[in-house]
Amino acid sequence: MNRTGIVAKLKNWLKTNNLPSGGNKQQLIARVKGEEHVEQGSFEDFNRYTNSELAEKLKFQNRDTGGNKEDLINRLMGKEPPMPTEGWENSKDREMLFEQLEKTAPTSFRFKTSNEVNLLEPYNRWPRYRFEKYFKSALLSVLKDEAIVSQDNRDFQALSDKNPRADRTRRGEPFWDSHRAKDLLERDLLDAMECDPPKHLTAGQLWMSREEYREFAHKTFSNHVAQQIRYFRQFPGWQKKRNEQAFDDYRDALANERRARQHESEEE
Repeated sequence: MNRTGIVAKLKNWLKTNNLPSGGNKQQLIARVKGEEHVEQGSFEDFNRYTNSELAEKLKFQNRDTGGNKEDLINRLMGKEPPMPTEGWENSKDREMLFEQLEKTAPTSFRFKTSNEVNLLEPYNRWPRYRFEKYFKSALLSVLKDEAIVSQDNRDFQALSDKNPRADRTRRGEPFWDSHRAKDLLERDLLDAMECDPPKHLTAGQLWMSREEYREFAHKTFSNHVAQQIRYFRQFPGWQKKRNEQAFDDYRDALANERRARQHESEEE
């Protein structure tokens, strides 16, 4: 790869990670590695400078000038952690942060400051002033989504209050989603499936087993039975369990057939 291609790749990586992309090849490589020029001096020495003067020093080195005074000093002294190579948008840290912010428990990150969260693993990998922006952006996004959902719920409730649902459907049957039969059917089917061996109950047998089921037409109830069974079959491991049961049945059938043949041969 020629020199121009390497420089272009370095600059592209720096831009992707929101880092300055100016300077020569050596400066770019040092910036990618997080090994840029480190100013000599103590924190107190640098603290005498104004923010503008500190930013000017960083700008002269083609380095990032964002953050407060402490960030600028730490960057000059080489104490600021380098940006992780994967970038914030593609990082698992971002996913974890959203998960924590979506929680409403008192331990949720939404009740902490960005600086408090930035001290925790794995968020301490990110420069403080950058993480503060990420944190605020994520929190605003979560709160905005919650506000939209809350407004949708209020609109739906207002619409429901204005147009209350009838007691029965147009077919004269109760509504399935709010009827006790829905929970009873789920329990009955689970009990049947968990038996050893599993019980096979037809829709007709179930329909006759409870008074709550017979409040619905047989055809309507049969459709709900089929729907509930399809739902159960989406559970992880259901197909594996079904196949294992089928194999056991097949093996038992072969064993019975073998015993029957052996018995016939003994009689002859």
